[in-house]
Amino acid sequence: PKPNRRRPASPTTPKVNVKRASTIERRNIRGIKPLMRIVRTSQSSDKKKQNQTSFPLLKMHKATARSLKAEFMKQAEIMEDVEKDSDWKLRMKAMKVLREMIVEKRITETKMWGTTLRRIFERIMTIQIEDLRSSIVKEAASLLIATAETMGDRFTKLLKFFLPKLMKLFYVTIKIISVTGYQTMTAMIESVGSLHLIPELQKLGCMDTHAVVRHRSLEYISLLVNQKVTAGEIDTLGTYRRSIESTMMKCLGDADTAVRAEARSLFSTFQVVWPDVAARLFENMAPEVQRAIKR
Repeated sequence: PKPNRRRPASPTTPKVNVKRASTIERRNIRGIKPLMRIVRTSQSSDKKKQNQTSFPLLKMHKATARSLKAEFMKQAEIMEDVEKDSDWKLRMKAMKVLREMIVEKRITETKMWGTTLRRIFERIMTIQIEDLRSSIVKEAASLLIATAETMGDRFTKLLKFFLPKLMKLFYVTIKIISVTGYQTMTAMIESVGSLHLIPELQKLGCMDTHAVVRHRSLEYISLLVNQKVTAGEIDTLGTYRRSIESTMMKCLGDADTAVRAEARSLFSTFQVVWPDVAARLFENMAPEVQRAIKR
């Protein structure tokens, strides 16, 4: 008998129903498209969340960034030179160059600002603030104000750093320096408007041994609270109510007249924001404090 041999496979490709295949592909594509839309929308929502939580860094060519950093370091080196024989006018010019780099070239929006340059800025500006020359202090004040206006609420960390340095200027005997310190702090707090400054002002300022520092610190707390009241953002103040209350009540009995007057002014704002709490506090105040508030 003949052996049962298998028939070899045909070398030609099998016929495919083109119409049926295209229908299946279309069905698959219909299933894929909604999935792609979901992925795209989730990616876009993630990008939106990133933009809300972090400030977008300024994209810059590497060569431009290097030259900008080199220029910053050059000016910083000039500002650190405080030897007796050095020309202090060169530091004035260096601060003007830094101001241009911050306001116009937007160096504070680059990655290198957060990693390196911010700490250098803190160091060199501290040197200028502590200088006894009124011209240097005024130029440093101008640079700080310009930086705060440019950065907005991103300047909060820097402002916290400079708070104790600027507070020391309040009681300097040279009037032009003390006035410059007060005006600088006021302008920066107005530009930043962050309530995170309240605990710092309470801890550093309202506990200070100098009456002028306590007075100014209360004034700045009132400024921040009034900013939120005017903007219709009273709800944001809830977290800070107890710290404002304790500071205000303590300063109502302060030994300095100006501090007590500022505390009464803060109590008037407190009454607008938290009327029920203010009424309870008023009942527990000493009679002389109540009379002073009613005037």
